[in-house]
Amino acid sequence: MPATGKNATSTRAKPLELTITRTFNAPRELVYKCFTEPEHVMKWGGPRSFVMQNFTQDVRVGGKWRGMLHSTTGKKDLWQGGTFLEIDPPKHVSYTFAWDDDNGRPGNETIVTIDLEEVAGFTKLTFKQSGFPTEGERDGHIVGWGEALDKFAEYFALVPRDAAK
Repeated sequence: MPATGKNATSTRAKPLELTITRTFNAPRELVYKCFTEPEHVMKWGGPRSFVMQNFTQDVRVGGKWRGMLHSTTGKKDLWQGGTFLEIDPPKHVSYTFAWDDDNGRPGNETIVTIDLEEVAGFTKLTFKQSGFPTEGERDGHIVGWGEALDKFAEYFALVPRDAAK
């Protein structure tokens, strides 16, 4: 079930930074695994009107990640990618994020930081993205990441709790 109400927040902490906090009904190890293993990301990645059709990542400092979101409404496919900056399983991940431009080259690079905290059998996820060139780009990511995290929460209903082992 998507995190809503007091369980979900989205703020604009700094002018060009995005912060989203969600609490998931899943153990921290499983949340980390579903965020860092491609076979899981393929099931939930992207906003509602997109499906992840290609996703690879090498989860280590300096490792690369790359994904392609395919539109279900006829819009163009969106490629994205970056490099892992920090890894501290199962509580912290940081990486660069950039959309490819029309020529297949990375555009503006932002930094994504994900922190996971165990809270009474649930997992609190704090997602931050910084380095947006405009408020409009930041605000577009509020919607995109919000819908992706809704799909992420729904995905946990399908994943066995012992999958984190």
